[in-house]
Amino acid sequence: SKIMRSLPWLLLCLIILQCIFITFGQDEGEDDSDFAILDELESREECDGSCKAPGRDKVPDKKKQKQPQQPPRKKTPQEQQQEIQMMMAQYQHYLQYMEEQGNEEDPLSPQEFMEYMNYMKAGQEAGLSPEEIQTKYAQEMQAKAMQTPEMQEELKNNLPDLNAKYKDVAYSKVEDIPADILNIDKTMGCGIVKIPAGKFFMGSEQDENYEEDGEAPYRKVKISKPFYMDACEVTNAQYLQFWDAKKMKGKTEAEKYGWSFVFELLVSDEVNKEVHSAVQGAEWWIPIPGSDFRHPSGPDMSFNDKLNHPAIHIGWTDANKYCKWKGGRLPTESEWEYGCRGALEKQKFPWGNDRTPNLTDHGTFSMNIFTGEPYSKDNGKDGWNSTAIVGSYSPNGYGLYDMTGNVWEWTSDYWSPRPKIPPKGRRLVDPKGPKAGRDRVMKGGSYMCHPTTCRRYRCSGRSHAEPDSSTGNLGFRCVYDKNPDGDDDGEKTEL
Repeated sequence: SKIMRSLPWLLLCLIILQCIFITFGQDEGEDDSDFAILDELESREECDGSCKAPGRDKVPDKKKQKQPQQPPRKKTPQEQQQEIQMMMAQYQHYLQYMEEQGNEEDPLSPQEFMEYMNYMKAGQEAGLSPEEIQTKYAQEMQAKAMQTPEMQEELKNNLPDLNAKYKDVAYSKVEDIPADILNIDKTMGCGIVKIPAGKFFMGSEQDENYEEDGEAPYRKVKISKPFYMDACEVTNAQYLQFWDAKKMKGKTEAEKYGWSFVFELLVSDEVNKEVHSAVQGAEWWIPIPGSDFRHPSGPDMSFNDKLNHPAIHIGWTDANKYCKWKGGRLPTESEWEYGCRGALEKQKFPWGNDRTPNLTDHGTFSMNIFTGEPYSKDNGKDGWNSTAIVGSYSPNGYGLYDMTGNVWEWTSDYWSPRPKIPPKGRRLVDPKGPKAGRDRVMKGGSYMCHPTTCRRYRCSGRSHAEPDSSTGNLGFRCVYDKNPDGDDDGEKTEL
């Protein structure tokens, strides 16, 4: 790509600009997040070390440990203008370099150039070498390239057409489901719970977070109004009801593209032999034609025996449509994380800080993650080898199930790796993230998360994807500003 061809010059720019904080269009004191700030008269609470999560395979290098972030000094208009002028001067040098090299590739746009330089500076601040930053950036660009319409179309054209080979036996409407199956516990969800208004610490300062995710530091947040939330993820049966009622056949993102990513261990040997593509650097993700929420592992399998499992292969656009149909919406990231914590303060998981607290019948685990050798064998010690029946583990303090593990969950927020930090002594009120962007925030981790490869199965953990992305570990739940059943005094409403 043109970005990768420009890496030598961009790395040189990084060295030149390593002492300059780069901004474009906004400073660190102000961003385009939708939020309010509330003055706080309460006493300051500092981390005394007990909020640091213990345990890591290796003791971290103290030189690389960052001190808690402090609210930055607001830059003057003159300083902002100087930074932009300096960046544009470097951009002109970059264009000159590209011209001298006789590169036939189109140069980066000013926005692309500045985004890249911001990424490089963030990597340097995280203690990474230029080579490590370059490798990491290349991997991310490869992953993003897989989601471009051009790559999606190319993949679709290169994948075999398996739909005619296998008979579609998946239920196409709820009315087709036998009553004894439909009445199985949690097939139509776990009900709705009321989440009270309140205050909490969003983010983390723990040694398990990923610096580039913008998860840290802790910042005070107020959720000003109570709201209602699905107690567990939307199930296959629930999504089928919407899919049939709104005539969504062929219209979900996975169906429109004709394929979706499936974890290789869940694909049958017969189908796997037909497909010769995989995600570079994550070869366990296989683009399987005919996979969608009704065919979670491919066209030769159906969801008929998993109606009380979370609906997967759901794009953000698919989830958003469902929530609107139900009279709700997708949660903001702050609402989701507030709900996940279940009134606990500065804890990694909905139940506390211990990843394996032995609270359920599923071994020592309280969430569905990858246990075994990643990603070649899942030993099922958490009770499941793929998705779990919704509500299989103990609920948190608010009565919410599966907020970590099982499947990633969409939120309404646009993604940004730069968290809004309130001024000292103040807190954010109902923050909603950037007003525009490309990717949307995902929360909670999934059954694919392993402690050595992905530690985002925590309340503060976060990731992102484009709205039309769909995978076999991505689902959602909805929130409601009012109880859909009209009983605003009830603590829990069964569907």
